[in-house]
Amino acid sequence: MRISASQTYRAQIEAMRRKGKDSFEAQKTAATGRRLLTPSDDPAGMQRTNLLRAMRSDLEVGRKKISIANGELNASDHALGSMTSALSRLRELAVQMASDTMGAPERNAAAAEVSQIRSTLISLGNSKHGDKRLFAGQLTDTDPFQADGTYVGNSVGVSVTLADVTTVQVTIAGDQLLSGASGGPDILTDVDAFATALAANDSVGIQQALTDLDAAIEHVVDQRSLVGARMNIASRMDLHFDSAEIGLIEEISEIEEADPVQAFSDVIRTQQAFEQAMQVSVASRTQNIFQML
Repeated sequence: MRISASQTYRAQIEAMRRKGKDSFEAQKTAATGRRLLTPSDDPAGMQRTNLLRAMRSDLEVGRKKISIANGELNASDHALGSMTSALSRLRELAVQMASDTMGAPERNAAAAEVSQIRSTLISLGNSKHGDKRLFAGQLTDTDPFQADGTYVGNSVGVSVTLADVTTVQVTIAGDQLLSGASGGPDILTDVDAFATALAANDSVGIQQALTDLDAAIEHVVDQRSLVGARMNIASRMDLHFDSAEIGLIEEISEIEEADPVQAFSDVIRTQQAFEQAMQVSVASRTQNIFQML
């Protein structure tokens, strides 16, 4: 079969086109540092990286929820710590006022301080994070405790879903915390009784307040421990998300990003191949002495 000069020419042009395209692609990869820019570069790789990026987006949503949960739990922990300090001060007063050396004037003065601390406990019971009340159950948009200590929230906690099967409760019902609804001590009523005993110079009532305040402190500390356990759950989940995200980033990088050494090597190789194709084409079109005869 006779091969014409035009066929040879077209073959050479096609070879130069292919080599030129390879060289261009290699230079583009080296310049951008990425080997996957369009779906045509690697359809299967593009499908995989889209899936991985969707998974990473889900992780970001989860981490935002963890941040919300941590914010509310931290605020609850701080409020419960302040309650513990207030109750500890009440216990100090009870120890002092239980002494036989204390008379009616001292106990009357202490009653005034107890009343102030009771107001502080109610204020702490109305603590909020942003616009959300922490101890109102699900009724987070209004103060759960009225000035007289009446609880107007509900007893249902609010939970945040951190992952498909992991939820964390971020609120505590105030009636269970300060009003004895959970079977624990009715702290506000006990504090009222303490103030009344002081005002009446009632030694027996003051002694009873010591027992009541011990139970109150233990109860609030237990609630704070629950909050701490929930914070640990959120923290562990955050660490898990960190690890998962690092793995996703590494896998996406392996699919999308080019190896710098290999990219530089490909640039040189494809450039040399392109130049060789051009030289072959030029040489084939140069007349030799036999063609001129």
